[in-house]
Amino acid sequence: MKYDFRLAGFLAVVFLAAASSPAVPSLSAWEVIDVPTTESVDYATYRLSFRLYTDGGVLTRTTFGVFRNVNMGFAWDIKNIIGSRDLELVPPSMHLKIRFYEGDKKFPSFALGYDGQGYHWDKPKQIYLEKERGIYAVLSREFLTPGLDISLGCNVNDFKNTLAYGFIGAVYTVEKVSILAEYDNLHIEEYQRLNAGLRFEVTPDLRFELSGRNIGRNFPAERIIKANYVARF
Repeated sequence: MKYDFRLAGFLAVVFLAAASSPAVPSLSAWEVIDVPTTESVDYATYRLSFRLYTDGGVLTRTTFGVFRNVNMGFAWDIKNIIGSRDLELVPPSMHLKIRFYEGDKKFPSFALGYDGQGYHWDKPKQIYLEKERGIYAVLSREFLTPGLDISLGCNVNDFKNTLAYGFIGAVYTVEKVSILAEYDNLHIEEYQRLNAGLRFEVTPDLRFELSGRNIGRNFPAERIIKANYVARF
C-alpha cells in the first residue's frame, strides 16, 4: 500500500490560505457530492435527498434541523429499484452534524459529525465496498472569489486500526449553476476518489445534480443523479 504524504502539506497550505481570506462564509450545500460541508439545515426544517446510482439503486436521505446548527437524520438504500431485478433492501443508517462555529471574516466555520452511510452494498459479505465516512471534522469558507466555497477535513471509519482519511471539496456557484469537485478518501493512494459534477437550482428549495465519481481512479467510474429538496415542518 502506497501512502501519499504530500496530502498533509497540501491541506495545510489550503487551510492557511482560507483562514487568511477576508471573505465571509456563504455555503449553500449540506455536502459537495460525497464530501460534507459545515452547512446545516435550519431549525424546524427538513432536507430530502434522492440519489440514483449504478444499476438502478436509489439512496434516500432525510435530515432534520432538530436544534439550531444541530442536524440528525437517517438514510435508506434500496438496490435495483429501477429495472427488472429483485429489490435488495440495505440496512438503514444514521447521520449527525453539529456546527460549532459559523465562521467570520478571519476564520472558517467548523463542524463535527457522524455518517454511517456507505456505498455499494455487498450482500454476501454484509459490508459496503466503499466504507461509511464515520466520525468527521470539517472546515468550510468562501475562498479567493465570491461564490467559491472550499471544505476540507478528516474522518475516521476504522476504529480498530484507527485510520484517518482526509477530504477536500469545492463548490463554485454562478447564479443558479454550481460546479462541484472533490478529492475524497485521502490516505492510501490507490483508494483515493476524484468526483466532479454540476448542480442546478430549479427553485431556492429544489436542486438537481449530475455527477461522475471515481474519475480516473482504480475503481470503475460511476454516474449519479441527485435531487435535493428543503422545506419547513
